[in-house]
Amino acid sequence: MEVFMSANLITALNMMWQGMLGLFIVMALIALIVFGMSKFNK
Repeated sequence: MEVFMSANLITALNMMWQGMLGLFIVMALIALIVFGMSKFNK
């Protein structure tokens, strides 16, 4: 039972980590697009 719990925890942490990474990439892309647009408009 304990092994199952730890495996579940690792899976949850993995999903959380991937979600945070994806969110960070999306935010970085949006920042780049906004920066590029403002530089392009000037």
